[in-house]
Amino acid sequence: MLLALILFLAVLAFVGCLGRPASSFLRRRRRRLNGAHGIAEVVEVRPVDPPRQTEHPVRLRYTARPGVLHERVFTHGFDGIVPVPGWRVTVLFDPDDPDNAEITDNPYLHPVQGASPSESRRNAVTPARIALALRLLGAAAAVYTAVVAVVLAVGQRDLLALLPGLLFIGTGLWGLLFELRQRRFHRLLLTKEDTFPTTGVVTHTWRFGPALKKESRWMVRYPLPDGRQVHQETPMELAGIARAVGTQGTVQVVASRPTVAQIGSKENVLTLSLFQLLGGGLTFGLGLLILAMAPFLDL
Repeated sequence: MLLALILFLAVLAFVGCLGRPASSFLRRRRRRLNGAHGIAEVVEVRPVDPPRQTEHPVRLRYTARPGVLHERVFTHGFDGIVPVPGWRVTVLFDPDDPDNAEITDNPYLHPVQGASPSESRRNAVTPARIALALRLLGAAAAVYTAVVAVVLAVGQRDLLALLPGLLFIGTGLWGLLFELRQRRFHRLLLTKEDTFPTTGVVTHTWRFGPALKKESRWMVRYPLPDGRQVHQETPMELAGIARAVGTQGTVQVVASRPTVAQIGSKENVLTLSLFQLLGGGLTFGLGLLILAMAPFLDL
């Protein structure tokens, strides 16, 4: 009965999560089939509101129909670059629904002058990425099979005995997935030769997630040599870096992708990455061990 209830709630959550993505997909399809391109001008830049909104919302004005101006607030599209009133970008919009729009070309996201060429295929589907995806799917299938096997071996009445192991597995997976999400970021900072230091200032701090110490996340603002400003969330750093609002510090920036940055030295980035991998792997392994021992222990 408990297992059936859990499955029922999971199905409800899954169906509920499909509503908004499906609506977004239909709107995107309509504007790409029937949409028109236009030049939009930045008329207002709003402040950030972390952690809900870590990119400056911007109000754009564009011509929806001949002689008809339309304004809409975009919450994404500048990737951390601080917009300036008067800047112009290209938008794609549905003439029948001008609010159904997206920024398709932003000339202000260019690399810093003199930077080495960025990876033109960073978003391409390569054999290496396909192999990585297959390995991840295989690992997920193995974990799922192991969990199902243990559930069948223990029996539904003792399902609560599996919760400690599942909790450890979930926590470990969270740590590993967080590190995978930061992997490209870390790789760029540790391998790119065109990184350069600049001075940034911490503008916001907040708590991220339960059981983590205060101010484990923050936003930093720093200038680029060409006059642009970057204002974005910066990943968690280790001890030794002051995190109070108003604190200034060195920021390592990748010149070919100037919105990729980290407070502190490259050595701190590597240390943080190793800690995350080690902690996530050990927690995940402990969870698997608890699950494997569950049939033989009275938990």
